[in-house]
Amino acid sequence: MSSALNLRINFACGASELTRERRGYFDAFSRLGCAQLAHSAGKSSDRTSATQELLLYPDSPTTMIPEDLAQSETRTACFQIDVFSKPDWKAFWSALFDYVFVFHPKFDRYFAKYGHSRVFLLPHAVSAAAYAANIDNERSDDIAWVGRIDRELYRTRRQLLPLLAARYKMNDWQRSYPENEICNVYHQAKVAVNIGRDDYPQDANLRCFEAMASGALLLTSLPTELELMGFKIGVHFMGYSSERELFQIVDRLLADFVYLHYHCKRGSPSIAKTLFKRLLRNSPLLGLRGLPLLLRRWQHDHSKRE
Repeated sequence: MSSALNLRINFACGASELTRERRGYFDAFSRLGCAQLAHSAGKSSDRTSATQELLLYPDSPTTMIPEDLAQSETRTACFQIDVFSKPDWKAFWSALFDYVFVFHPKFDRYFAKYGHSRVFLLPHAVSAAAYAANIDNERSDDIAWVGRIDRELYRTRRQLLPLLAARYKMNDWQRSYPENEICNVYHQAKVAVNIGRDDYPQDANLRCFEAMASGALLLTSLPTELELMGFKIGVHFMGYSSERELFQIVDRLLADFVYLHYHCKRGSPSIAKTLFKRLLRNSPLLGLRGLPLLLRRWQHDHSKRE
């Protein structure tokens, strides 16, 4: 394994633990030629010519924190994924590592109170290739939802999801989907809804990034951490602040899709594909009655070429 970065990142976890955001980052670093699995602290499953090493503990579900971190000659780092849950405890044990990567905004400054000098924001991530949508996808569902609803902190989800399912065509929102099926759920939907957890509703969770990567239009509750990460409402996603606004926005977005479908049926398949490509690329900009403008612009350009 050769690395253009002259760096080797040893992930301190088992292969089966490389799921969701861990998989996204492992794949990204692997493409740079610098990621591999580590057997234990300071040891790796492969040897490279890299002159710099980093032992990364990716907030693993079952693998314990490597031992003897304080005596490690290798630089160490950890992911703090759901850092808003018991942040004091997580900040405390993160002091064992040289570098800490928190997945939510503002917690880098929160950790600084505990003497951390190397804390960085690193948001959730998914593999773009794994979630890329085929332009010919039918997107027969109005709305997609994938997520937990079983705990007390998901009361809002349990309240809104049955109402959405009664009004729109939707996947089975009560089902627990294996990871390899999640992208297909989003590929079938026009809109992907994110309903934040009650104890941290602004959560820019992995669902947001899965939805955006899949080409579905992300509609998430406000306020949202996405805006603190540089994403813009009306450009990269849509947002709602109340139950009433949620349904109003979905109605308008779906009306845009109906308008698009109607005009595509009156034209040629090549016209339909062109418009759908623009929709998938710029979908939030086209929401709230934006498609008529797109169609008029396309018709103007088309008439000029003729």
